[in-house]
Amino acid sequence: MAWRTSASRAYYGAFHAAREVAPENIRNTKKDAHEKLISWLAGHGKNDWRTVIGVILQQIRDHRRKADYERCEPGERSGGE
Repeated sequence: MAWRTSASRAYYGAFHAAREVAPENIRNTKKDAHEKLISWLAGHGKNDWRTVIGVILQQIRDHRRKADYERCEPGERSGGE
């Protein structure tokens, strides 16, 4: 449970911080806000700092999803094995 809480807080903290640097049309979107922000960040070219932030944000989001839906701590096998 601690991993789930930590992953969620890390992701949402990073999401809200990253949203602050996005243009208004991205910041204020309601539908698909997470996907749109990550896509906007990742679309700035290989060496741009926003692209790096977009990649990291996507990785943290993936960890949050895994923590929410796989119900196991890192290093444990899912499925009761």
